[in-house]
Amino acid sequence: MGDAPLPPCRIGGKWLFQDVGIPLGVSLLVELVGVYVIHGAGYPAHIKLAYGVVLALVAFLLTLAGSPQLRMAVWNYLGSERKTS
Repeated sequence: MGDAPLPPCRIGGKWLFQDVGIPLGVSLLVELVGVYVIHGAGYPAHIKLAYGVVLALVAFLLTLAGSPQLRMAVWNYLGSERKTS
């Protein structure tokens, strides 16, 4: 017998975990480490802001590295931009 399609709740749960939960978890982990490192230190506001920007970039790159579909989409987009330029 053929494979029966998954019910919508199983598809939605898988999507929610893979495409939302994992990137959210990675971002929160990076930011928690950042808050732990910078909190309470006597750094000026502009250093804390720069540190936050770096942490956001790190979180984005880790999310990109952990998502093969997103990584492929970015590479395809960048490749198509180079061809048209």
